[in-house]
Amino acid sequence: KTAYEISLGLVGSEMCIRDRYITDLIKNLLDEARIKNEIKEIDTQATALLLGGLGRYFQSKKLLKDLHQTPEETSNFLTKIIIDGIKMEKS
Repeated sequence: KTAYEISLGLVGSEMCIRDRYITDLIKNLLDEARIKNEIKEIDTQATALLLGGLGRYFQSKKLLKDLHQTPEETSNFLTKIIIDGIKMEKS
């Protein structure tokens, strides 16, 4: 698996793991993907903070009633959109 594919699965499990640990792990995977030219030039720290916080954000009781999917499914859906947007085009 590529680094970005691994990060997809980790974001959904963020709800069970301490925020700092998961953010650091996602940042390291994004840095690795950047070095391998798998993703575009991005601010990996900001992206890791965003991706790492998605699961927690969608656990909010105010949002739960309005979601059409589980918080994990919603987080994974949005993560895929973000990751697909930063992937390098294969030539």
